[in-house]
Amino acid sequence: MWSRVVFWLRFSAAVFAGLAAILAVYNYYAQDKLPDAFEPVTWGIALGIVMFDNVGTLISRKYHEVKGTRRKRIEKALMSMVINLSKTHGIPFDEIGASVYVPRKTWSWWVKKHKTQRLKRLVRFRPAGYPQQSGVNWGAGKGMVGDCWDTRTSRYLNSHKIAETYNGAPLSEAQFHKLAKATRRGFTVQEFNAIAGKYSEVRAEPLWHERKERELIGVLSIDRAFVAEDDRFSPRLDKKQTREVAAAAAYTVSDILKPATESA
Repeated sequence: MWSRVVFWLRFSAAVFAGLAAILAVYNYYAQDKLPDAFEPVTWGIALGIVMFDNVGTLISRKYHEVKGTRRKRIEKALMSMVINLSKTHGIPFDEIGASVYVPRKTWSWWVKKHKTQRLKRLVRFRPAGYPQQSGVNWGAGKGMVGDCWDTRTSRYLNSHKIAETYNGAPLSEAQFHKLAKATRRGFTVQEFNAIAGKYSEVRAEPLWHERKERELIGVLSIDRAFVAEDDRFSPRLDKKQTREVAAAAAYTVSDILKPATESA
């Protein structure tokens, strides 16, 4: 957002500086001269915009510095959780991934009240870099992430059979709408085709504000990549130990996110 503000500030400063130069040339050659105050006022506005731009740039740099530090702390927490799950559950390290989602900022009271608020992925940690991001427009009731946000509870899905069935076999619109609602999980056909064959398991944990009771500030998701050659698949992410590890990670991430939500 600030980058757009900076662009228009600099554009405005250039316009006023150019206008001041034009006025100076006009006054030099014209017989009907403009009032003496015109040129200094124009230069003053241009310089004022430049000063505002410089102050804003310093604030923006500090903001991005704090944001970058927060992101690194969250990545570290996710990495620690993934390592823990890999060691204790016997799952290959490169099969597990984790992400943190937060609500997109909006000024709309209607959006916040009626749960139509969209979520954005803030941080993603995946050792292997695969599967790639699916381009899903996350929101309440969509997938386990959206279901967690909507119900405000922990959610789990064993999606191995879904991935096995629809991996590499995109559905048409008509075929997609014949699927059970529980299988579609709120996705569009394009989103379903992009994500259905990627994951064997997904767990989502709500992120709560530590001080503000029952204030949901985000969602932590843990997923396990689908491996087509794995004919001995055994669910791991719904075990008691997994729930405990996920809850501890969610608490840590919530504590890191808290300053951002308080200043929002």
